[in-house]
Amino acid sequence: MKSLLAAGVLLAVGCSPDESSLVKPPVAKPLETWTEGGFRTRMDGPSLSADARLRRAEELVQKERLAEAAAEYRELLNKDPNDVGALVGLSRVASRMGDATSSLVFITRAVEARPKDAPLMNEQAVALISNGRRKEAAALFDRAAELSPQDASILINASLNWADLNDWEKARRSAERAAEKIPNDLYPWLLLGRFQVRQGKHAEAIPYFREASRRGPDNALVHYHLGKALIAAGKRAEAGDPLRIVLRANPPAEIRKEVEALLAPP
Repeated sequence: MKSLLAAGVLLAVGCSPDESSLVKPPVAKPLETWTEGGFRTRMDGPSLSADARLRRAEELVQKERLAEAAAEYRELLNKDPNDVGALVGLSRVASRMGDATSSLVFITRAVEARPKDAPLMNEQAVALISNGRRKEAAALFDRAAELSPQDASILINASLNWADLNDWEKARRSAERAAEKIPNDLYPWLLLGRFQVRQGKHAEAIPYFREASRRGPDNALVHYHLGKALIAAGKRAEAGDPLRIVLRANPPAEIRKEVEALLAPP
């Protein structure tokens, strides 16, 4: 499943997940070169075809050579100001560099070039969230879902956004619709449980976490939340098995310390 604008969903047990943010770019100083006349550096070497240049830019992004990747994308825009691949690439690079404003500018231009492209609208909505414009993002997620009703990633992002707007009913409905589209995927069920926990409803969260654990019997993050919900709901005796699954996954030291403390006799 592709979700959260291809950034992937947090399913490792590195830390307790924070559903309040869809995109977490590293903190970076604003780059003056993000302005419309920016990225003046040109790449040396033989002229590349558009497809080859796009592939090169994507490879550079994977290597964290973001300024070089941006220069490649700019070369593409010099030839075609509406090159969607280049606009999306610049949006993602800007996001990675912590420049939410420029990220939104570039992805908005991409959507203007392809106004019926639901995945692009999904990315634009995420960029709106990064700029604090959650209500606009909610409306955009709705339009994207209408254009691509089978795309679970749009529904998942919408549910996260509704949760951060404290509209728990809409968050639940969006996550349930995502669960229908990807019935074997644990993530919608994990979200449904987390939404209950965020409202202080630990007992109500347990059935959702159990559904997630059925789909991911070895998933440490699911069992981490299941174990904690069981303890919070007064069912400490049932929490041992899921928490031991977490320990078997060799979690980071801080998580291991927390889980070991939860397993210790009261």
